[in-house]
Amino acid sequence: MLESRLPRVYTDHPIMQQLQALAEVELFHDCSLTFRVNDGKLRSSVFLLSLCSPVLYKLLCGQFKETESREACIEEMSREAFEGALRLWLGEAVSVSSVDELVEIGRAADRFGMLRVCEAVQDAICAQLNKDWRVCVDTLNCCDGSALEKAAAHARKIAVDCFDALCASERLCELSAKELCALLDNDELCVDKEEEVLELVARWCNVRGDGGDDGVRLVGMVRFGVMGRDYLEGRACGLFRGAVREAVEARVR
Repeated sequence: MLESRLPRVYTDHPIMQQLQALAEVELFHDCSLTFRVNDGKLRSSVFLLSLCSPVLYKLLCGQFKETESREACIEEMSREAFEGALRLWLGEAVSVSSVDELVEIGRAADRFGMLRVCEAVQDAICAQLNKDWRVCVDTLNCCDGSALEKAAAHARKIAVDCFDALCASERLCELSAKELCALLDNDELCVDKEEEVLELVARWCNVRGDGGDDGVRLVGMVRFGVMGRDYLEGRACGLFRGAVREAVEARVR
């Protein structure tokens, strides 16, 4: 299990402890949030939600239809992710079973402007990466397109340092083209032989058919000049198909 929580200077404050208790009092539940993912619903307090999120404050207390109805629909988010962020903001410790769940909580916190929560989630992800480098691929995939850049940057560093081991595990084939390019472009990439990089790119392309334009771009980041001529003229070209093979043949010539 992975655990995240805000610093004790925040969680141990008497006001936060009182808010935790009041958050469960149904008498104060004067608004409703409906989450499109899994059709989850949450009853809560406009005052509480306005305290934790400037975004929800504007939504529930501004010039919007939600202000009058006290009901809001939240797209592309689960109740579990939002509740995790809310519980963290209230000073509770939140335990989840995977990095994916932590990232979803971080995404919710970022979307609703819960900055302390977003920072705490990223710290928890980084701590888990330090314990288990194998979760770096999951972290990069989940963080893609989010504002969790601190966690993503740490995952990239771990992936660069453990590149040889990741190649052997085939996990790098799960990365997006953008993330794999970022790794291959890193001058500190730890790899014994550049042939391993080319073989990885070949496996990545084959998983996706022939790799297409992304495959051509990845091949362009491989250092052909440090590989043996026999390997390049023998095995290298046969690893690829279509436009990517043409790109490799052009580099070999």
